[in-house]
Amino acid sequence: NASWTSPFLIRVRGQLWTLNVKVNTRPNSSLNCSSAFNNRTLTAGIVASGVSSSVPYSGGNLGIHNGQVVSSTGVTGLTANLSAGNFANGNGTLNYTITGIPSGAGTASFALNIGGKSCTLNRTVGAPVYPSGTIHCSGATSIVNVINPSTGRTWMDRNLGAFTVATSSTHTNSYGDLYQWGRRADGHQCRNSSTTSSLSSSDQPAHGSFILVPNSPFDWRSPQNSNLWQGVNGINNPCPSGYRLPTESEFNTERLSWSTNNASGAFASPLKLTLAGARSNSNGALSSVGTFGGYWTSTGNTSISRSLGIFSFDAVIGNRYKAEGGSVRCIKN
Repeated sequence: NASWTSPFLIRVRGQLWTLNVKVNTRPNSSLNCSSAFNNRTLTAGIVASGVSSSVPYSGGNLGIHNGQVVSSTGVTGLTANLSAGNFANGNGTLNYTITGIPSGAGTASFALNIGGKSCTLNRTVGAPVYPSGTIHCSGATSIVNVINPSTGRTWMDRNLGAFTVATSSTHTNSYGDLYQWGRRADGHQCRNSSTTSSLSSSDQPAHGSFILVPNSPFDWRSPQNSNLWQGVNGINNPCPSGYRLPTESEFNTERLSWSTNNASGAFASPLKLTLAGARSNSNGALSSVGTFGGYWTSTGNTSISRSLGIFSFDAVIGNRYKAEGGSVRCIKN
């Protein structure tokens, strides 16, 4: 450490005395982002939960700092938050809590500047935990859990493809996509996707068009396959890792927990289900938007699959053609 002597003149009983005080300086202080300890991971399109970075520094002087809020660059949508506090005496760490939803995969950079020192904190943002090949119509659906205390089950709080959790039964931004039963998220589920009349001979069509089937067997696949959406390892499960389509029994148990068996009860429930409408298997047209909500289950056989139908006056589990377009709400396995 460098040092110098600082003299002080002191008068004692009329006499002047010189008091020499040796002052030691600290080493050059620093803020070291490259040595930060990063807690938990970030995933594109997924709400940051419990994510933080502890950034070490040297040369602390017990001074007060006011904290700071720093927005990310590169991958945007994130904020690093440091609460006000005191620097340590010498070495210490600053704990930044990171919140928000990453706009994509890559590197989120935070330009930190505090105590007269600066550095850039870089956090890696991983690709979404959706199945390989997933096509998102409007960005990856954020994965936020909601628990129904009556059933004890954990679900995603919004439909696949929805921008946000619903604020009403007819909240447009919470409607999400409309899937043909058993198909993966190949783009066909987008509400404005193109259509084709050619049936698919494979489980995964080599296109993202909505397949029109106005006649029997009312199924987009020929020959038919009723084992496409069962479980987290389902061939075409469109849900993120650890989630899947609910069974008929699981969705029916949710329905029975509602305060009223209709659209009002569906929205008042923890899942806040909406009237997202449907897409016709005959011509691909949207219908009943704002008056009907049809939620697929994993249960089905031949050309018929089971779906939770929600109306303003009723709600029931019933049959639907697999070639129709319906909403998907994922349950945690």
